[in-house]
Amino acid sequence: MEQFTIILITGLMMGSIYALVAFGFVLIYKCSGIVNFAVGNMVMIGAFMCFVTLDSLHLPVWTVWIVVLGVSAFMGWIIERLALRPLLGQPVLVAIMVTLAINEILWGIAQMAWGSMFARYPAPLFPSGGIVVTSTFSISSVRIWTLGIALALFIGFTLFFMRTSRGLLMRAVAEGHDIARSTGVSVSHTMSLTWIICAMVCGVGGILLGCVTTLSVELGIMGMKAFPAVIFGGLESIGGALLGGLTIGVLEIFGAQYLDPI
Repeated sequence: MEQFTIILITGLMMGSIYALVAFGFVLIYKCSGIVNFAVGNMVMIGAFMCFVTLDSLHLPVWTVWIVVLGVSAFMGWIIERLALRPLLGQPVLVAIMVTLAINEILWGIAQMAWGSMFARYPAPLFPSGGIVVTSTFSISSVRIWTLGIALALFIGFTLFFMRTSRGLLMRAVAEGHDIARSTGVSVSHTMSLTWIICAMVCGVGGILLGCVTTLSVELGIMGMKAFPAVIFGGLESIGGALLGGLTIGVLEIFGAQYLDPI
C-alpha cells in the first residue's frame, strides 16, 4: 500500500507539471487557433536557464524564479513579435508550421550552448526533508513543493484568464479576431500577452521538471508530454488540461512501475 501511495503521489506530481504546461497549449489555441509545437523546447530552455542561474551566475535560489520568468517572458514576446505577428490574417496552418520551426531553432540554440551535457541543479530549490507518514514511509519535500507550486500556478493563471480584465480581452480574441477588433480590442497586443504567459508557464514547468529529472537537450520531449494531456482533456478546455495532465502523469508512472518493458 505504501508503494502504491508513493507511485500515486509521484504520478500526480509529474501530472501537475504536465497540466501546467498544457494550460499554455490551451491558452494559445483558445486565443488564436494555433497548436504551439514549440512548447516542449520552451520548457527545456526554462530548465537550462534555471541551471545557468544557479551554476554559472551563482545567484541565490530565490532569484531563479525572477530570472527564468523574465527570460521566458522576453522569449515569448520575441516569438510573437518577430515570427507570428506578421502572420495575422494568414491561414492557421502557416502559423502552426512556424511553431515547428521555432521548436527546431530553440533546440539548435540549446544544442550549441549545452550540447550533450547531462546535469542536475547544483543547489536544491526547495527545503530538504518532507512529511513522515510512518516509520517506513515519507513524502519528500520536492514532491510536495512541485505538486503544490504547479497546481497553485495553474489555478492562478486560470483565475487570471477567467476573472481579470486582461483575461476578458484574451477571451474576446478567442471568440474571433474580427469581432475583437470591432469592439476596440488590440488583437496584436493581446496575442503578445498570450504568448508571454505561455512562455512563463513553460519556464516554470522547466524549473519543476529539472527538479525531478536530469537536465539535457532532450528534456523538450518530456515537455511535449503535455500535448497528449491536452488532446485527452480537449484543446479548448482549461479544466480538461488539468484532468488530462494528472491522468497522463499517473498513467506514466504506474505504467513504468507495473508494466514489463520487455
